Amino acid sequence: EETIYFCVLAAVNRARMAGATQARVGIRGDDASLVVTTAYDSADRGDMAALTDRVEAFGGAITTATRAGGTTLTVAFPVGPESMVHA
Repeated sequence: EETIYFCVLAAVNRARMAGATQARVGIRGDDASLVVTTAYDSADRGDMAALTDRVEAFGGAITTATRAGGTTLTVAFPVGPESMVHA
């Protein structure tokens, strides 16, 4: 929970720093994964090292898609008993 909160906070902060006027956060999950998507209306070309390190430390993966007029950050975490060792 803490890592997911941190990821959303970091993504929204990145949007603000990139000059976004709008941001949308979506969360979906199933028995295998939890996916958090943050989309905002500005181009973000900043360094993702800190966020990537935090996500990967919990077995997750992060992808970034920047297009004209916006950026989408997608973070996926595994869900299941083996992913709870960090809890």
